Amino acid sequence: MVNIYLAGPITDCTEEQAIVWRRAIKNFIKNKKVKWFDPVEFEVDITNHNELVEKDLKYLFKSDLVVCNMWKPGIGTAMELVYAKLKNIPVLSVVPLGVDVSPWLRYHSTWICEIRTANILLQQIIDDMVEGRFKK
Repeated sequence: MVNIYLAGPITDCTEEQAIVWRRAIKNFIKNKKVKWFDPVEFEVDITNHNELVEKDLKYLFKSDLVVCNMWKPGIGTAMELVYAKLKNIPVLSVVPLGVDVSPWLRYHSTWICEIRTANILLQQIIDDMVEGRFKK
């Protein structure tokens, strides 16, 4: 089983901005050996900041891979990238077409790709993890 955490902005996003890309990835990847950790779906009191962050971190730390949608900067997303790096959890960061990628994002990401190639690269990474061809 490959556990994948879906990181990306939620605060100050519309429901569509926070949810649609996550749903699209889960619909594209039809592998029964993948378990998704999607913070949008976590049962949490959003007014309790400690509970929210601790629940996100709990699932982040259980993850084999983080997929990070960096379509816009997000403080929580940046923090998740730091924790993933510290825990040696590989990160696939997805960026908009033609964006100038920050050195900080490059440092904290294992792979970076533009949105148009994300699903293909993600499928290959998952296949490699499921088949045991990828080691942290």
